[in-house]
Amino acid sequence: MQTSTIANSKHLEDAVRGVEKIEHELSNLRRLLALAQGVDEGELAEPMLQEHQKKRIELWCRIYNKGGHVDKTEMYRIARQVGYDRRGLGGFFTGRKPSLQMTPDDRIFLTKEATRDLERWTGQTIEDYAKNFS
Repeated sequence: MQTSTIANSKHLEDAVRGVEKIEHELSNLRRLLALAQGVDEGELAEPMLQEHQKKRIELWCRIYNKGGHVDKTEMYRIARQVGYDRRGLGGFFTGRKPSLQMTPDDRIFLTKEATRDLERWTGQTIEDYAKNFS
């Protein structure tokens, strides 16, 4: 049973890497399309985002706009504004690639995973996309 679980885990990791590669190539194609059309990438039609992606992105952008880090009180305020219940925020801090980290003095920082996911999902940098939430 354990060997089967390990094999399934390996297949899942390979599939995730494959999807990430495809999404990266799609982002590159969007850049080339924008260049060919002579427009800014932001002027291309926004990719279709799932609702959970939209909420995550808005949360990350609002933290980014605060300098990339906030205290717990500000995190809870932003989360409520975006539509999260504070009890559901744990997933941002856990897993193999958490998008947020907390310091011993309760400061909450974006990780490179948050910016990587945002760029992969939107085809834009967090710096550019965060302007939508100023």
